Amino acid sequence: MAGGSPVRVGMFGGLLLLGLVFLASPAPAFAVPSPLSTAILGLPCSAPHCPLTDTATLSPPADGGRITYYLYPTGDCTGTQTEIETAPFSGSSIPSTGVYTITTAGTYSFQAVYAYPAGGTLTSDCEPFIVSPQPAGVPEFPIGVAAVFLVAIPLLLFMSRRRMSR
Repeated sequence: MAGGSPVRVGMFGGLLLLGLVFLASPAPAFAVPSPLSTAILGLPCSAPHCPLTDTATLSPPADGGRITYYLYPTGDCTGTQTEIETAPFSGSSIPSTGVYTITTAGTYSFQAVYAYPAGGTLTSDCEPFIVSPQPAGVPEFPIGVAAVFLVAIPLLLFMSRRRMSR
């Protein structure tokens, strides 16, 4: 045979060669989703009254740890982060954030970071969302004002009926 003789590789040598080829291969070019997923409750909404809650789920569930939720002023989890809430927990039920109200229209994002009890962290994927501006011609009417009317009007009617019955 011209140019050399064939090389015989036994079973072990073949597996070793296959392993070396695998190790030398570049990493896959796709993103693996984080086992820490989040969901925003309260969307869609518009400024200046946009109350939101962020929730997190860890798959598979963990037994305790600490969760921290961050809000970013951009849609890609960059810029100066604002810590919304940090909560330790036990068991597999991860606490949600309290209600956080965004008052300015724009593009934002949430991200959660889970801290394992034994050390180490896991970060969720970035969760972008948009807070719309208040539609033109719609007056601001905070929920607090509506609650006052819902309580005050029946109370006044009750009191006036009571006076009339005397």
